[in-house]
Amino acid sequence: MSSDALLELLRHKARHTHEELAEILAMSSADVATKIAAWEKQGTILGYHAVVHPERSGDLDVLAFIEVKVTPERGGGFDRLAMRIARFDQVVSCYLASGGYDLMVVVQGSDLREVARFVSERLSTLDGVISTATHFQLKTYKENGFLFEGESTAERLSVSPWAKQLTNDFFMDYSSIIARHIAAIPRSGIRDFFELVQGRDDVISLGVGEPDFTTPWHIREAAIYSLEKGQTTYTSNLGMLSLRKAIAKYVEKFFHVEYAAEKEIIVTVGVSEAIDLALRALLNPGDEVIYHEPCYVSYNPSIVMAYGKAVAVETTKGDGFSLKPEALAAAITPRTRMVMLNFPTNPTGAVATKEDLQGIAALCIKHDLIVMTDEIYSELRYDGEEHLSIAALPGMKERTILLHGFSKAFAMTGFRLGYACAPQPIIEAMMKIHQYAMLCAPIMSQNAAIEALENGMPSMIKMRDSYHQRRDFVVRRLNEMGIECHTPGGAFYVFPDISRFGLSSKDFAMKLLESESVAAVPGTAFGACGEGFLRCCYATGFDDLKLAMDKMEHFLSTLRWVPKQKVYAYGNQQNGLALMCYPLLCSWAFC
Repeated sequence: MSSDALLELLRHKARHTHEELAEILAMSSADVATKIAAWEKQGTILGYHAVVHPERSGDLDVLAFIEVKVTPERGGGFDRLAMRIARFDQVVSCYLASGGYDLMVVVQGSDLREVARFVSERLSTLDGVISTATHFQLKTYKENGFLFEGESTAERLSVSPWAKQLTNDFFMDYSSIIARHIAAIPRSGIRDFFELVQGRDDVISLGVGEPDFTTPWHIREAAIYSLEKGQTTYTSNLGMLSLRKAIAKYVEKFFHVEYAAEKEIIVTVGVSEAIDLALRALLNPGDEVIYHEPCYVSYNPSIVMAYGKAVAVETTKGDGFSLKPEALAAAITPRTRMVMLNFPTNPTGAVATKEDLQGIAALCIKHDLIVMTDEIYSELRYDGEEHLSIAALPGMKERTILLHGFSKAFAMTGFRLGYACAPQPIIEAMMKIHQYAMLCAPIMSQNAAIEALENGMPSMIKMRDSYHQRRDFVVRRLNEMGIECHTPGGAFYVFPDISRFGLSSKDFAMKLLESESVAAVPGTAFGACGEGFLRCCYATGFDDLKLAMDKMEHFLSTLRWVPKQKVYAYGNQQNGLALMCYPLLCSWAFC
């Protein structure tokens, strides 16, 4: 056993006898005594119980003490921000402190630059952090009651090493354990933002994309009845055949595509699992997947987790955030394997025209590409427009994976149920992963889904009509208060342009939350091209929507620069067309 092993053991638990140390390390007691005596003589160990001098014990980590001044949150004080800071891997300890600063944060790093970079790029940029003051540990004179005397160390340009613990407990370094491609994936921008909202009863949330309706009673009753009948077993990996038959019937009627229930449909735990299964089943490392942004937050990470290369194609407000065939064509390379579509789109509510879908289909056929189309919002189309799936176009069924589910149209988010329809070889490949990773979707959810497909249409239409009314109201109010907002053709989101107010999307959302207790998601959570936009979900109560719009209008009046004139929307809301008019364009009032 090496001397380093003995020194490390002494550092973390210094009260073993020589005999105990010898037994632990498979050394002789004489060798242990000799090494300890040598370390004591040279000053590495001070005292019988092996207090290890932190500056003589090897090249360890830098330690810094960071004083942090923050803005306390309404109703939450310092706790939420302190907990966010404490979750950083570099943070060893985090304390509420008295005096000129509010928090004392102890940070570890491999060198000065790493600690300084963490403070400047991660800690100081957190919303709510006003200022920081960094103090590096340079030399140890006394620690844990032990005085370090007689030290004559030369003047140093770098900081002293630091043991990887402050107590007798070990700190395991997990940075080398987590897979690199997973460690590089950022946390969801939506979830990060809404950690700030948790526990606050005063916040009106326009953020989480979830229906405000309770699942219709007859659907809940079907799940209850299945439990009462004792249906609590596994099902086929593909899902209950009765459910797959109901799905096949529904898809043929709604999407105008025929699938064999026995071999071309798989029931999954939400559409998110179906996305993961399809990507892992079809991608080889390095294969490129093209998707359009702004988009649902999981698309890029899902591609990366399947060892693919995510290729984003930007969509614009001028095109209604729809993917244009010419933009897709420019992104295709010899490594392109798949195209991901999502219409109606989260977060923009965009829909694709028949002409655009035909152009995309022609490109996919030409380049022999697979299309994965997430159509979870397909029932939520407005203005009398009928949904068109790319899977229904000539030559596309054999190269399309159609994803759908029950969360949005039937208000069944908690049931966690989705499905994929595709050619049998693709479904078989997806099933192989599903059977080992998930086995099957819950049987009670599957029974509820049958009821939703067979008898849920009247309830769905009522919910859709309500969303339609709310969409028109929110779009009108936003435009009237000076925030330009296009009229989305589907889903239950608006994506207003807030770039004219001189704030980043994140700053706008944070200030709106802090000053008015209205939560909306920064557009950058859905991709870099979401900068300058805000996602507002109008699947919330009408009274809350009205209050949220009033609060947002009041918030605009508090900004340093505000439009002098309101924006008026002219045109027919029913066909989604509107002419935006800005009286006295570019005329501003200073507050």
